[in-house]
Amino acid sequence: MLQRNSRTVIHPTLGTITLKPKFAQVLELPFFREMLFKNQLGSLFLGKKFLNANHNRLMHSIGVMYLTEKLLDTCEKKFSRYFSISTKDREILEFAALSHDIGHLPFSHSIEDKEIKSHEQRTIEILQNNSAAINTIFGYDIVSPTVQVLLQNQSLKANGYKAEEKGKLDILFIFKSLLAGAIDCDRMEYIMTDHYMVYGKSICFTDIFRYITIVLLNDAPTLGFEKEAVPLIEDFLLHRFDEYRYIIYEEDAILVEIVLRKYMQERNFTEEQVCSITQCEILADLMQTLRNPKYRNTPAYRYAQIILEGNRSQILFRKFEDQSSYEHFLRRLRSITSKDVVQTLEKEIHIYDPKKHKIYIKDSNGLVKDILSQMKLAMRFALLVLFGTIN
Repeated sequence: MLQRNSRTVIHPTLGTITLKPKFAQVLELPFFREMLFKNQLGSLFLGKKFLNANHNRLMHSIGVMYLTEKLLDTCEKKFSRYFSISTKDREILEFAALSHDIGHLPFSHSIEDKEIKSHEQRTIEILQNNSAAINTIFGYDIVSPTVQVLLQNQSLKANGYKAEEKGKLDILFIFKSLLAGAIDCDRMEYIMTDHYMVYGKSICFTDIFRYITIVLLNDAPTLGFEKEAVPLIEDFLLHRFDEYRYIIYEEDAILVEIVLRKYMQERNFTEEQVCSITQCEILADLMQTLRNPKYRNTPAYRYAQIILEGNRSQILFRKFEDQSSYEHFLRRLRSITSKDVVQTLEKEIHIYDPKKHKIYIKDSNGLVKDILSQMKLAMRFALLVLFGTIN
C-alpha cells in the first residue's frame, strides 16, 4: 500500500518508482513542473529519424533520483565500517539528484548559446531564488547543503578531481564521484532511457553499483571498482559513444538544432525571452510563421519550413574537421550557388578522459590500476583512438 501523499511514477526503463511524500510535494512547485515541457533530447524529435524522442526532463530527473537511492542503498551495505548514511544525507543527495536539471531551457541544449548562462548556473540561481518555498518542504538544513553539492559538482564536471579532494572518504565524496565522474547516475539514466525511446532497446547499467569498492592511492582512500565490473563499464562506455555519435550528433538532428537557433535569432528573441518562454510557445510561434502571409518571403518562414515540414531539399549540410577547410569551402560555395547552407565543425566525442576522471579498478591481487590497463587491447585502442576524436 502506498503511503499517504506519495506518488507512483512509471519510468520507461526503471519501472515503478514511488516518490517519498516530500519529493512528491516539491514536484508541485512551478520550476519543477516546467521540466514536463522540456524535452530530454531537445529538438531531436523534430528531425526525420527520432519522432518518438519526446521524453521530458522531469522523468529523467526522477530516474536520476531513483538511481541515487539505489546507489545509497549499496553504499550503506558495503561501506558501513567506513561511514554511516543519515536521513539528512539521503535527503540532500536525493534532492540534489532530483533538482540538478531545473535550469534547462526549453528544447534543452538545442537553443543554448554561449551568451546565456549555463543550465548548471541557472539551476543554482533557481534554487537560491526560491529557497523560501523549498524550505517549507525540506527545511534550510537540507536546501543549503544541496546547493553546495550542486556547486561542487559543477566544478568537478569542468575541472575533474584534485588530489587534495581525495583525502576524506564519506558519502558526499562517493556521491560526487557518481554524479559528476566518468560513470555517474545522470549519464546512466539518460543513456538507458534515450536508447529505449529512440531505438526501443532495453539496457541497464545498475549492476555496476554492485562492484563499487574502496581503493587506496598513495594511502588516500578513493572510489574504485572490482575487476568483475570491467565488462559492464566497457558496455557503458560503448553505449555512451553510441549516444553521442548516432543520436545527439546525428546529422539531421544537428541541422534542425542549428536552424532552430537561426530562427530564434531572426525572430529577435531576447535572452530574457529565451529563458522564460516555453517549448510549446516556440512551436506555436513556428506554426504562426508558416500560416501568416506576411512572413512568406522571409528567412524566418524558410527556417520554420525546414524545422516543421522537413523541407530540406535546398539545404546543403557538411561537416568540417577544422576552421580553414570550412572557410575555404564556404568561399567556393558562395561563388557558385544560391542554396541555403548550414555548416558545423566536426564534433569531438570524449567518452573517457583519464586526465579528469579516472576509473580505478582493483584486481584480484588488490592492485589498483586505471581501467584502460584492464581492458582488452581492441577496446583500449577504440577508446583512445576512435572514440577520443571522430573525424
